[in-house]
Amino acid sequence: MSEYEGDLYNVSNIFGLENICKNKLDEDILRGIYSKGFDNLNEFQEKLIPQILSSDNFLFVHKYEIGKTFSLIIRSMYKINREISNPQILIITQESEIQSIYSLIKELSYYTEKIFDVYKVESIDLINENDCPILVKTWDDLNSNLVSNPDLYTHISSIFIDLPELTDDIISKLIVIKNKLSIKQYGFALNSLKNYHYECLKGHFGKLNEFVIKEQQFTLCGDKHSWINLQNFNIVHKPDILLDIVQKIFNPLVIYIDDSKELEQVVKKLAKNNFEYQIISNRKTRLDDSKRIYLVNGILRYELNYSINIIINYNVEQINEIELYTQRVGRTGCFGRKRLVINFVQEPELFNQIMKSNQLVLYELEDRFLDEF
Repeated sequence: MSEYEGDLYNVSNIFGLENICKNKLDEDILRGIYSKGFDNLNEFQEKLIPQILSSDNFLFVHKYEIGKTFSLIIRSMYKINREISNPQILIITQESEIQSIYSLIKELSYYTEKIFDVYKVESIDLINENDCPILVKTWDDLNSNLVSNPDLYTHISSIFIDLPELTDDIISKLIVIKNKLSIKQYGFALNSLKNYHYECLKGHFGKLNEFVIKEQQFTLCGDKHSWINLQNFNIVHKPDILLDIVQKIFNPLVIYIDDSKELEQVVKKLAKNNFEYQIISNRKTRLDDSKRIYLVNGILRYELNYSINIIINYNVEQINEIELYTQRVGRTGCFGRKRLVINFVQEPELFNQIMKSNQLVLYELEDRFLDEF
C-alpha cells in the first residue's frame, strides 16, 4: 500500500505561544505551560496548535516525533468541561507512552483547579480513573474496560488516537467504539498513514482537518547541539570527562551508551562518586523520579519518551544516520522545551558533515551551555 501524503498546512503570522493560544486557553493552563518551560514551541507546533484548538476532527501525521503528543494534550485540556468530574476525553496510545502522557498532563495542570488534582499524585498507579477528565488507555485495556466498567466511558465525547500507525484491526475497533459511545470529536496523531487507511478514516469519520508535514529538518533546529572532540584527550579519560559534566549539571539527564563495556565503566565511575542512577533496559521501564541520571543502552534502538532535556550521546559514532539522532533527541526531550545535546565525538569530520547536511549547527561544548539548563 502506498503512503498517504499531504501538504504542509499553511498558517501565517504566528509569533509565539501567547498569541497562538490567546482567547483559547485558560490562564491557569497557560501559566502551567510557561512555568514548566514549554514556551519554546517548534515550527510544527506553531502551525498546529492554533488550528487544532478550533478544529472538530483532525489528523496530523509526521514521520518523526516533533511534538504531536504535546499538541494533543494541549487540545485535550482546552476541551475539558470543568463542571464535569468524569472522564471526558479518551487518549488511546501504546503502553510505553502512558506514564509520559500522564506526567505531562500533571506538569501542565500544575496551576489548575480541582478537576486536574487527580493527576497530582506520586505515581500514575494512584490515579483514580473515575475522576480523570483525560483518560489514557491502550487498546487492550479499553476493550476489557468496556465490558467490566462501561460506566467509566459514559461522558466520553472525544477520542484521540496517538499511535505510530493505524491497522485494519485498530480501525475496526474504533468503528465498534464509535457505535457504542456518543463520540462527537476524533483526532489522530500518527507517524505514518497508508492510503487505504486514510480512505477508511474519511469514509467512517467524515471530514478531518489535515496536517501532514514532510520536512523534518526543522525538528531539532531549536535545540543546542554541542560536541566534545575526544581526539583532544586520552581515550582512557572519557569516563572522567563525563563525570566532570555530570557534576556541573543539576537537572535530570539521559546518557545513551551504545557499548556495553563502556556502560559498565560509566556505572562504576558514577557509583564510586555516589551518584544515583537508573539503567533503562526497555521501553516499559518506569522512570524512577528519585534518580537524576538515566543510562540507556542505545544499541537497543529505542527511544525514551520522558520530559528530560539534557541528552548525552556517549558513542555518537554509532549514530550513523540522522533518523536515529532525531529520534533519540526528539523522544527523550519534550518538544516545546529547549534541549541541550552533548555528543562525545571521536571522528569530528564525519559527525560535523551529518550535522551540516541536516542544517543543524554544532557548537563546541562550553560550561555556559550547562548553566542554561
